[in-house]
Amino acid sequence: MAISFNGVPNAWRVPGYVAEFDASQAQQGAGVIEYKALILGQMLDGTATPLKPYLITSLAQAENLFGQSSQIALMLAAWLENNTTTPLMAMAVTDDAAGVPATAMISLSGAVSRAVPVNLYIGGLNVRVAASLGQTALELAQAAESAINGDATLPVRAVATTVPSSDEDEPGHAATLTLTAKNTGEAGNELDLRLAYYGEDLPQGITWQLGKFSGGAGNPNSDELIAALGDTWYHIIVLPWTDTANLRAWETELVRRFGPMVGMDGVAFCARSGSLGELTAFGSVDAGGGNYAHISIIESSGSPEMPACRAARVAAKVAYYGAIDPARPFQTLELAGALAPADAEQLTAEERNILLYAGIATTKVNDGGAVQIERIISNYQRANTGASDTAYLDVNTLLTLMYLRWSWVNRLARKYPRHKLMDDGNPIPAGQAVMTPKLGRAEAVAAFMEWQDLGLVENLEQFKKDLVVERNSLDPNRMDMLMPPDLVNQLRFWPTVIQFRL
Repeated sequence: MAISFNGVPNAWRVPGYVAEFDASQAQQGAGVIEYKALILGQMLDGTATPLKPYLITSLAQAENLFGQSSQIALMLAAWLENNTTTPLMAMAVTDDAAGVPATAMISLSGAVSRAVPVNLYIGGLNVRVAASLGQTALELAQAAESAINGDATLPVRAVATTVPSSDEDEPGHAATLTLTAKNTGEAGNELDLRLAYYGEDLPQGITWQLGKFSGGAGNPNSDELIAALGDTWYHIIVLPWTDTANLRAWETELVRRFGPMVGMDGVAFCARSGSLGELTAFGSVDAGGGNYAHISIIESSGSPEMPACRAARVAAKVAYYGAIDPARPFQTLELAGALAPADAEQLTAEERNILLYAGIATTKVNDGGAVQIERIISNYQRANTGASDTAYLDVNTLLTLMYLRWSWVNRLARKYPRHKLMDDGNPIPAGQAVMTPKLGRAEAVAAFMEWQDLGLVENLEQFKKDLVVERNSLDPNRMDMLMPPDLVNQLRFWPTVIQFRL
């Protein structure tokens, strides 16, 4: 009998007693994949070097690295509210040199006849402005300017100016407050601006007109970020940009990583606000959407918070629970810190269903006012032939495939690192490191049964029937396998007919 040793040579005559260890059979079970997440975004002042990844463990660290009110720091804060377990990396870029910041204008008129604090919400973040009896619109605007610029967590700067009054006896009774996003780019256009989100009282005697943020342009180019990833495997990626150029660049990279010769699967998350029509037009392939199989675009319609923060909250939940069980649906998971749309702005079930057919993932608001994940899908809608296809519809499918491939490749690398290959039917001496198609088939079935015990696959008999293992006809050193796992599905819908009797 010739046993295959790894470290004991055959040509050895010195007396002694030696023993080597073989760890190839030590691990039992399918193994645990450890997710690594990456958040990308724009920084302000901070100590971070652009295009360098940093391990993030606290909000204070993130703010020190990237600037307290920067886009990426706000995204990291949203993530950390929902997940402090998954290893989290962050990589920032500076604003585009040609970028333009978004601006919004608030018009005020009158004078305070009943004084209560003003609760202004910018991107879902509250700033309280003290109001006093008799205060003019200009004085209140100046107080708001001071409060906003004195709050380093807010993503905007403010400037108050007077508006000439037609009544000379009432100077300062008309004013404007101009808000300018600190980071440039299109994301600033989605900053929400509102008063009294929680129904707080407002000072009487003052009339408010709130404009919308607009004019932001010039997103950073993702090419340098993608190049900076190197060969690091990130399972979950959060993007703040939803322009076509950036989404196409990331889809191209994620498709490359999904390929068999790379095998570093990942899913990217981003979010977008807008009306039902705007979101449908953006996501639907029929309306020119991108058909991104590896990117989940989440609706953030009507919510006061920044869409990029909504994406970070959803991705944080997916990373935490996906690592536990990639096949279990994420529906009903609450997003900590997420602000719900006002009742009148919440999408109906019928409207959310339209979005789910347009490649847009959805959230909902429960009876207690908490925001929950409803269904997390990718933007994929069409096969390469143009035919309607649901192969990569649900993110659970991508995460389950990610786990199966990792588990299988890791299993082979661990158990069969230096084996020889023989045809079936040849006698194999005990202890020899030899693989055959028959043994390979048995290994695949054993792996499937472990996955079945984890609730990831089903239909063992179908798997055995359709499994193909054979030696390659052109390369004697190669064994080919067709592995046909039937992925477990998710319980999404359970209609019932109640056929009553009287």
